Amino acid sequence: GAPERTGAPRVDEPLATEAKRAYPCASLTDAQAVAAGAPPGTEHRALHDGTGAACLWEPEASAEGAKVTVSWPSDTPDLDVLYGLRDEQAYFEETTLQGYPAVFANQNDRRDRHCVLYVGVSDDAVFSTAVDTFGEEGSPGPCDAARKAAESVVDNLRQNPAA
Repeated sequence: GAPERTGAPRVDEPLATEAKRAYPCASLTDAQAVAAGAPPGTEHRALHDGTGAACLWEPEASAEGAKVTVSWPSDTPDLDVLYGLRDEQAYFEETTLQGYPAVFANQNDRRDRHCVLYVGVSDDAVFSTAVDTFGEEGSPGPCDAARKAAESVVDNLRQNPAA
């Protein structure tokens, strides 16, 4: 039988994610990363390790701006897994993003400088956006920036799921 669910909302209109999981840097354009706070001209790089696939936009040491990451975590393959780990999170705030269930969550609460948003785009696929502002004041804050980046990822999944 199917594993017991831990309370995550179901996804009514699942999005195709295979291409973005394989090529995480196709999840977000450089311009969209800049709109979420990465410095203009920041180059992205893909990361593939035991925790899944990700793409990172990180400012050079001398540049001001946020670090933006889009991840397709294998250790949190769906929102239901995250809901099962909610007691291990320093914060766990349910929300929605363009009709999809989402959760702001992390094991460390540093939301004044670092915020993570998980978005369920199908019952068996989740991506996260993380923004680290390095404690710099300014707008948008890290959680607003993570939401902005996540909205762009969902837009990209809807518009061009195969690329």
